[in-house]
Amino acid sequence: MKAAIIRAFGRPETFEIADMPIPQPGAGQVLVRVHAASVNPVDYKIRQNGAWAHVPMPAILGYDAAGTVAAVGEQVQHLKVGDEVCYSARIFGRQGTYAEYHVEDAEIVVKKPACLTFEAAAALPLAAMTAYDAIISFFQTKPGDTVLVHAGAGGVGSMAVQLAKASGARVLATGRQDNSDLIRSLGADEMIDYRSVAFEGGCQSSDRGLRRRRRLRHGRWQYDQSQHRLCSPVRQARHRCECGGKPGRYATAQSDSFFWFYGTNQGQD
Repeated sequence: MKAAIIRAFGRPETFEIADMPIPQPGAGQVLVRVHAASVNPVDYKIRQNGAWAHVPMPAILGYDAAGTVAAVGEQVQHLKVGDEVCYSARIFGRQGTYAEYHVEDAEIVVKKPACLTFEAAAALPLAAMTAYDAIISFFQTKPGDTVLVHAGAGGVGSMAVQLAKASGARVLATGRQDNSDLIRSLGADEMIDYRSVAFEGGCQSSDRGLRRRRRLRHGRWQYDQSQHRLCSPVRQARHRCECGGKPGRYATAQSDSFFWFYGTNQGQD
């Protein structure tokens, strides 16, 4: 099969097209004929200096993919040859999706919605799962909650706005003014133009009852409202204080309502 590989970490020029053996699915795995793959920031970060990902050299990078099932390993029951699927690969210590074929654990492979093209399906998994983990799995968002999504027009942000709205929450989102219509169309009740309004001020004017907040577990930064700056790393995550999340990483919460501060990638906000 043809694959885009790197033989060493570095610049984009390290990519080359090479012939690689077609992998074979083991028990509980499927072989996917890849029709489309997408590029996430984590992909280029691994390409630049990704020893931490333990990818085997020569390495095939790539998380997200969509395609058709070409072969099925033993013990796989929910998928069959010919099924159109999409997924975000487990590439730590493995090969990725920038190839004509890719083997993945069947338990994380799902059937592609018929309404999506392969290209659209390949662009969805990692960003959408990141948003789902925060909005649904961690915070268990429910009606009556208030959610702030940073960069509401970005990859993760656009998914988070929709998930929060579908969960019944009141949704605030930051973004550029020229993305206002898009952000509102995704379900945001209010859009904060971060270029003209400090987001913490915009949040307070939108929800003046918010006073005490709780840090998301494992948060690393504390926001000092009196001086409007990010302070030194904070390891204790469960205390209540006047604090906020470092844009792009962490969240704050208050009893039955919370603000989620989440960033996006490559300035798409």
